[in-house]
Amino acid sequence: TEGAVNYPVAEGLVVKKIFCGQYADPSCTLEFTLRKNGADAATMQCTDTNGAGCSDQAGTVTFAAGDTIAIKARDTAPSCLGDITVGCIIEYTTP
Repeated sequence: TEGAVNYPVAEGLVVKKIFCGQYADPSCTLEFTLRKNGADAATMQCTDTNGAGCSDQAGTVTFAAGDTIAIKARDTAPSCLGDITVGCIIEYTTP
């Protein structure tokens, strides 16, 4: 569940980029969205098509200490044929 993957931020930070992907199922089209306090951050999302990976390097999202951070992965087609493992890297700076 999402509650299990919301992580509290210990100090303020600004997310500058996300890089996400899954490489096990080439039939998948996954949309990855950065989430702040349980809500989508529409300025930080990307779509991985056929296991190619994706990134968003255009937007920024600011977090304060105590905010929660998560990444939502959604099968947009739905086209995934089986279980998959996803991974994301979040690049950020601290004020």
